[in-house]
Amino acid sequence: MLKRYHESLVELNKSIGFEPNDASALSFRGQTYYMLNQCVKVLGYSCFNLNKYEESRENLTKVLEVDSDNAVTLRILGQTYYELGMYNESHKSLTRSLEIGPKNLDALRTRGLTYYMLGRFA
Repeated sequence: MLKRYHESLVELNKSIGFEPNDASALSFRGQTYYMLNQCVKVLGYSCFNLNKYEESRENLTKVLEVDSDNAVTLRILGQTYYELGMYNESHKSLTRSLEIGPKNLDALRTRGLTYYMLGRFA
């Protein structure tokens, strides 16, 4: 085994960006995070997928304390804030995520919904 976990994560995150519901890629990413001792990140993502948004927010916030420029974590945190009705916080996280990874369709879509909820129409 080559143990090139960081490189694996980059590729898995790209894949998930194209196919967000790809169970295989999500599973491998979870295993990779486990191998990197980043279980809190996986827990945050898992809580979001289980609609446990407050738990997701808590765990993703912890991840960002260590890795503040993680576009995927910022996107999921932004989506979590959106689900919690925290639209200003959602906008802030999604905007930061898009500064790092400007082609993320999920972040763009959710930020558009956030603008709508904030009454910010063009």
